[in-house]
Amino acid sequence: MVATRYKVFISLLFGVFLVLFVSDKAAPYLMPAEQLLYLMGKNFSGFKTLVITQKTRVINLYDPGEEVMMDEKIWLKSSGAYRSELRGEPYGWVGQYNSTAHREPGGDMLFRRILMANDSENLLTLLSGMGVDMETVAFTRYDGLVSYRLGHKDPRRPHLVVDKDSFLPVVFCYTLQTDLEPMVVTVRFDDYQKTGKGWYPYEIIYSAGEVLEKSVILDLQVNAPVDQPLSEIMMERASLGKGAHFQDIPEEGEQLKEIIELLKEKYQ
Repeated sequence: MVATRYKVFISLLFGVFLVLFVSDKAAPYLMPAEQLLYLMGKNFSGFKTLVITQKTRVINLYDPGEEVMMDEKIWLKSSGAYRSELRGEPYGWVGQYNSTAHREPGGDMLFRRILMANDSENLLTLLSGMGVDMETVAFTRYDGLVSYRLGHKDPRRPHLVVDKDSFLPVVFCYTLQTDLEPMVVTVRFDDYQKTGKGWYPYEIIYSAGEVLEKSVILDLQVNAPVDQPLSEIMMERASLGKGAHFQDIPEEGEQLKEIIELLKEKYQ
């Protein structure tokens, strides 16, 4: 009788140990920021220069009927230098709202810094300087897929969402210093394609305040000679977000997802 109870006790003890051991092993590994950025940076580490030809649609979110389209060309160097210009004149109906009145050709260049030859140290410095809390790493879901989130859980605060399997950035949120006040920027990267020695998003959706921009790459040249005079991407335009104009975003990326769905319905 005693021997039987002893065997039952040992079996139960072994079962508890096995459950705890397996559960611990099955738990997903949460990478530290440095390791995550190293793997992300490898996707772009072969890009020394990029020459991008893109078509951009700029929409007034307060009145989606008011929009303008343009063809643009952008030259980028991994050092953080760029040049951009319009190819011809903007076209489309803009109504009373001039979507391009205060927009430089090519638009905001800050987010493009994370899509070029970056090692983990440079990325860490860059993202920290743009207000992303590198001490905060967590799992999240975006479009139903498990991803990593670097930075604040609040979707209006600076953060970067990275796909768990490909280590490609999916969403980047930061604040941009404007003449009036800091403005929340949300950038969605989509349609990644293998080009040269890395990957690049061929569709970028950029949302800031009342303006939404959808850019589609028409041509991408990797590591081609850049003979054009270049300017520096001014990182001083990035703000830590104090006093920023926050939009009402109920869930992470929810507003941007709704905008994307409206665009798909309108331009399918």
